[in-house]
Amino acid sequence: MRRWIYVTQIALSLAMVIGLAIGCAMPPATSTPASKYPADISGRVTIAEKFILFGRENPPSQNEVFWLVDISVKNKAYEHAVTADYKEWAIVAGGEVYQVAAILRVIEDPSSSMTPSMNVPSGHTGGTTIGFEVPSSLKVSDAQICYRGQAPHSYGILTGGDKVVAYDWDSKKSVTEEEKPEEQPTESYVVREKYGRGSYNMDLKTVEYWEGEDSREIRFQATKSPLVINYGYIQTSELRATFIIEIQGGIYQFTSMWGSINGAVLEGTGEYVIKVQSSGCKWWIKIGVE
Repeated sequence: MRRWIYVTQIALSLAMVIGLAIGCAMPPATSTPASKYPADISGRVTIAEKFILFGRENPPSQNEVFWLVDISVKNKAYEHAVTADYKEWAIVAGGEVYQVAAILRVIEDPSSSMTPSMNVPSGHTGGTTIGFEVPSSLKVSDAQICYRGQAPHSYGILTGGDKVVAYDWDSKKSVTEEEKPEEQPTESYVVREKYGRGSYNMDLKTVEYWEGEDSREIRFQATKSPLVINYGYIQTSELRATFIIEIQGGIYQFTSMWGSINGAVLEGTGEYVIKVQSSGCKWWIKIGVE
């Protein structure tokens, strides 16, 4: 009897060892426990048809939507703080990586209230909101939030998925159908023909507007094409006024000097850079679309 019990104990022990070995060799589950990564991260998604920035509505690219993600972070093991740097965050799904929305990547001033702020040292928690542009067919349950600012990267689950008409980045609030602002009325634009052969007036919807007195570099993201830019100035100095504007982007570069009212047609989507040199005047620039 004792010998039989002894053999049985050995068999049970071997079975436990084999079971443990098989368990370690199994691939990780789809919903990976957060404790596996140096940081526990998660996000709640709000899906918006439009993105309001600086008081103006911006549509997504064709067949895409905006995901506004409220991110929660617990930094367990990263040496450096986890921040809200746009380059360090992404949405991942099915082997694809979706970056921060282009309309937000143009906000580069760290001191600006428009720029998300977060600094989570090791052992601390924090949170922020970041906007992404993803295919409209993507399901929240099929995607993960990814922090890739330090190695190894951390991944977390996404929840939510409430749909709203727009998201107001200035106030960090969703806009429902009832709260949707009235469409901005059109206004007259001077449209320059190609090669300076003349100009004509056209009613367009203003999507961007800037004004000032000092020299400045402006970056904006064009999601539609063509665009019409109009600009001008009012002299404020009794001696002289200088206003020089240079536009870079799209499929060509355009430079204009010394003009009280002027305009150009910008063809192509993507990032544009407007460089303004100004003294002794108050200037304005506006961008219009059909």
